[in-house]
Amino acid sequence: MPVDPKVLTATTTVQQVASFSKRRTALAILNRSTSITAYIGNTDNVAAARGFDLPPTGTMVFSKQFGDDPRIARTVVTASGTAELTVLEEYAEESD
Repeated sequence: MPVDPKVLTATTTVQQVASFSKRRTALAILNRSTSITAYIGNTDNVAAARGFDLPPTGTMVFSKQFGDDPRIARTVVTASGTAELTVLEEYAEESD
């Protein structure tokens, strides 16, 4: 079951993109910035040097169907500036 996308502004301060949910079956993150790279991680220690690059206009998808674990929490940070992200989550019908 998809939920409405949310918009998040990534900054130089680490913040959560999605919290842990055992019901989540897919998570997609779109970097809407045309010039700023966002760095994705799964801890509060994410940084430009340790994060997974999400380049300008890039998309990152975590899905059970691809063998990923979309349930875990994800965090984001930028090295400088701000990047607008669109986040889409899909959930199973079971309860948390």
